[in-house]
Amino acid sequence: AAQVVGFVAGQGEGARGYLGVEGYYNVQLSGTVRDREVSSIPLDQPQDNLALDAGANLVLTIDRDVQALVETELRNAVQATGAQGGHIIGMDPRTGDIIAMAAYPTFDPNNFSDPRYTQNDLRNPVISDVYEPGSVFKVLTIAAALEMGAIGENWSYNDTGTFEIGGIE
Repeated sequence: AAQVVGFVAGQGEGARGYLGVEGYYNVQLSGTVRDREVSSIPLDQPQDNLALDAGANLVLTIDRDVQALVETELRNAVQATGAQGGHIIGMDPRTGDIIAMAAYPTFDPNNFSDPRYTQNDLRNPVISDVYEPGSVFKVLTIAAALEMGAIGENWSYNDTGTFEIGGIE
């Protein structure tokens, strides 16, 4: 889930999250660094207000096992078909939770500065790219027709029509 999570770069106080949830929630996740003087007298210990400075926890709905399966199958499908890339989103239909989100090609977040990776490899094309949702709506239309009983499971359709735009069919 490299493109979903993003990565952290820099060291010490200069470290920050880039891209994905690491970049988007960087301020909330990183917390605040404080310097303070602490007494060496055992009875004069300061109140523990460090918890207020700790970064927030962020829990994703991504399921590790489903994500690994989706990434493996996506990589295999892209390589088997010779495609340039692909995307998969796995969603729990009961809750709407995203349990897997994968894009291929991807990158290694532990080695994000590898010169093989382009800027396009680092961003999440699943949510960043613009595409026509025609294929998605075909599935929804057929599902609605099946549910309403307008068609049966053995129904088929052959569209032989054409559409002309600017003199081109």
